[in-house]
Amino acid sequence: MGKHGFLWSISCILSFILLLVRFGEGVDILIFADGVSIHRSLLDGSQHHILPLNHIQKAKFVEFDPQSKQIYWSDVQTREIWRTDMCGEVQQRVHIVNATAYTYFISLALDYDARKIYWTNTGYDTIERLNFDGSGHVEIVSERIGSPKDLEIDIKNGFLYWLDGGTRPKIERCKLDGSGRTLIFDLRDQYPSALALDVEGQTLFWNDGNDQSVWLGNTDGTGKRQLASSTVHSFPNMIGISVLDGYLYWESLVNKRIERMAKSGSPSEVEIVVKGVKDVVEVKAVKVNSSDIQCAPGAPTNIRVNDVTNTSVKLTWTAGYNWGTSQRFRIDLNTSLGWRPVVSSILSSEQQQEYSRKVTDLDPNRDYQIRIKACNSAKGCNKDKFDEVLAFKTKGYPDVLLSPSLHKVANTTATLRYGLINIKQAELSSLVVLGRIHNSDWSLFTNFSSTMTDAGDIFVTVSKLKPRQKYDFLVRPCNAYGCNPRDPELLSITTLGYPDLPTGIRVVKVSNSSAEVEFSAESMNIQQEVIINILNEADLSSFEVLLTLSSTEGTQRAEIRSLQPKTEYSVTLKVCNIFGCNPKQTTPLTFVTEGVPEKPEMFKVTNKTSDSVTLTWRVTSGNMHRLHLAENNGNWSLLYSNRVGEGLQDFTYRGLEEEGVYSFRLSVCNVYGCNSESVLTLTLSDHDVDSGGGDRGAGFLTGQQLLIIIIVGVVVGVFILIVCLILIIKCAVRNKLTKDEYMHVRGGKPAHV
Repeated sequence: MGKHGFLWSISCILSFILLLVRFGEGVDILIFADGVSIHRSLLDGSQHHILPLNHIQKAKFVEFDPQSKQIYWSDVQTREIWRTDMCGEVQQRVHIVNATAYTYFISLALDYDARKIYWTNTGYDTIERLNFDGSGHVEIVSERIGSPKDLEIDIKNGFLYWLDGGTRPKIERCKLDGSGRTLIFDLRDQYPSALALDVEGQTLFWNDGNDQSVWLGNTDGTGKRQLASSTVHSFPNMIGISVLDGYLYWESLVNKRIERMAKSGSPSEVEIVVKGVKDVVEVKAVKVNSSDIQCAPGAPTNIRVNDVTNTSVKLTWTAGYNWGTSQRFRIDLNTSLGWRPVVSSILSSEQQQEYSRKVTDLDPNRDYQIRIKACNSAKGCNKDKFDEVLAFKTKGYPDVLLSPSLHKVANTTATLRYGLINIKQAELSSLVVLGRIHNSDWSLFTNFSSTMTDAGDIFVTVSKLKPRQKYDFLVRPCNAYGCNPRDPELLSITTLGYPDLPTGIRVVKVSNSSAEVEFSAESMNIQQEVIINILNEADLSSFEVLLTLSSTEGTQRAEIRSLQPKTEYSVTLKVCNIFGCNPKQTTPLTFVTEGVPEKPEMFKVTNKTSDSVTLTWRVTSGNMHRLHLAENNGNWSLLYSNRVGEGLQDFTYRGLEEEGVYSFRLSVCNVYGCNSESVLTLTLSDHDVDSGGGDRGAGFLTGQQLLIIIIVGVVVGVFILIVCLILIIKCAVRNKLTKDEYMHVRGGKPAHV
């Protein structure tokens, strides 16, 4: 044990002896609520403390359990029952009452032997009970009760007393299970608001708001008398009265203080116990052991880590609540070996709230956790659960670089980007750059420069690289304490050069004089030029189209113009950038330009009469077809125009003369023009058909065709003759009748045939 630790131990022992001398075996205290806090103090108002509690909205009624040394209170805003220890270190919600608009607490009472809680509910005018663990909720009194305001319990004799402040005020009692209900005092002429029970003296105390006096009476209903009138003191509308030893304690809402007077005889004066407390709503005077009110100091708050070096750190903090006693601070560090004290004794001062201390002899580049404990001689140090634990790292070599990425690349240089944690702590002084051509041996790179931003981004520019080459890099940070030996994440990059050849080349749109080529170029951050070579496969002439790409994202398209119709071309692509041109070119892609349609495969005369002719032709595509006529070598006139699908088409012209020359011209058209090469000429004088350079077609039927027609006609004639004979025979048989049946003359005319 060091010198400081020995002195602190001696101080603790002396302080504890002084506490024993001061408090002895036991001490009397006051517990009271002010709506938002729970207070406790000695009977003379000293040692006044506010318990460090949370979640209080409107605390109104308090009780004390001498067995567990716990304080109970009801929150009338949240309709909850809570409890805590005497130091406010452990706070528990016991019960949530049926939360309706009519639920309202007035008082609490504890049966700490049976571990049960009683309370009054003036919303429903009931007295209810549940166990300390929150179970077993029952109503024990719910009939013939006006407005139950205050509960007092006699555990020894098994009675529960309450003040009914309804239209007919009274004091009643019952057994702890609700049975044996008895009227003790009828207070119809008074206006009571508070009740207290002296169990040892079996005496009840209450107030009368009408004349602002205090009354007493025995628990058996006898001995009712006025204890103190308003001439002694003005007793306003009290909320809570508590009895301890020879005194009554109550709160004064008007004067914002706690007062007391003797509980027997004819008291002539009232003493002020605690003053300057806002909104005191109930007070409880109890007897406890001196150790029950001794608490460990509150944990230090607002701990800050400053001035971290490789072997030291400076800590600052704010002292917590000291419960009116001297305290000392202890600094603990948590390493892989657990928590250990590094500064064992820092004496506090009543006039000082902010403290600081430098911790030394730390290891460089190491993670630590730190906490500061507040301790006193009575209860030791604050509980661990209240500690503020901070983490820090001593300086040493910098942390490994994070998130490597390629910032910029050219054909012989590359800029690498890294992130650095805690740039202020790192004190970065230099870098070590290791590099290699992909999957080869590592070497130390010296041709680099570096810059660092305020945000901790580090940019490393490496030079003298080879174009179109893949490299791997590792960058380690260094400072005055050394270089980080751990390897960061590997970063692989490829330097630039001439671009790769385009891919996915295809001709997507072709016309009679132009075509559109689609392709994908290599994704680069620099401008590229694509050279498109177009070769005429017919005459082997060629020309080039230059396309400049400022962005290589997505699919690219280039239009080729000034092409010849219905001509076969082949296309190849080359690509260049500022670093040069790719020496190769793409595989030739062949296409044919559009033009006017081909003439029909067939165009001929398929039937002719003396005044008409039928023309038939075969359609191979959905183009426009036009048929023109020229008589006796005159002008052409339009006979027929239609856009049709594939298959045979025909047209019959009716208007032939006995003699003349008729020329028919069939034109097939599209958006690029018409093919009018198909012409048929019909000369009627000699019955010959001249193709006029086009297809020829017969104007008359052949001999074989005439023979077939004659045979078919003879067969049809014989068939008709046979049918007629059969019909004649059948009619003759059916009409073979007598003369009288055959003819009946009426008025000179046949009547029936």
